[in-house]
Amino acid sequence: MAILMAIGVGCVRHVAPETGPLDPVVASARLQSQAASISQLAVDAQVDVNKFGITWASLNTIVLVRRPGDMRLELLSPTDELLSILTLDEKGFVMHERGSDVCHVGLPCAMEQVRLLPIPIASESLIDVLLGGAGLSPDSRFGPVIWDEREGEYQVRVEAENDARTLHLDPCSHSLRSVHWESEGGRGPVLRVKGWQAATGARVPARLEIEIPSEGVSLDVTYRVVDREMEMDGQAFRFTCPRGTEVRTHRCAQGGSE
Repeated sequence: MAILMAIGVGCVRHVAPETGPLDPVVASARLQSQAASISQLAVDAQVDVNKFGITWASLNTIVLVRRPGDMRLELLSPTDELLSILTLDEKGFVMHERGSDVCHVGLPCAMEQVRLLPIPIASESLIDVLLGGAGLSPDSRFGPVIWDEREGEYQVRVEAENDARTLHLDPCSHSLRSVHWESEGGRGPVLRVKGWQAATGARVPARLEIEIPSEGVSLDVTYRVVDREMEMDGQAFRFTCPRGTEVRTHRCAQGGSE
């Protein structure tokens, strides 16, 4: 009877791997090594935007990312017409939506003021996330690694300047399962890796889920086609505002925006 009761209330306990506690230094090194093994990626993706559990939009998306800070996002209609575009390199970003009279530009540090997709994650962290990393910065500090016997996974809290998150790791491969950011107002964004796939000798995400609890929004990103070897020159990460649009320049947070 006691056993049945335990199962009924979901009291399943996972035994920690026999290798013993995972050292934070080892966890950090493995995550950084896995992420650094991929320097660039071209992705044909489907992005489903869900609001309060209802699919609000399903978008064909072209993603180009290259370390350390280059990114190009194109949102397309079902007939592959360009709806909006965001480009980012070391000089700055440009974002424009089809039919808009305004074209947004600014330094990389101001890009969070204008989001093509509702993802409140800094640009360099987002690039790392899209490449299969945990969005860690060079100054990230790992706390103790704990074993969660209910979930059957390792968890470790990571702190950096103005940032804190908890990483959830696979018990065997120590690869990333999810990242839970902290927020002063409650739950921060949550990234879940829903599967992996091979891409020319490396492992990249097959599907990502990004949840933004504060806005009741989640993004389901399916990597349909991936290419690690596509040639990407600097021009791929630049876009010129269409003629006749108002160019609105955004300043970095300390200076406000125009």
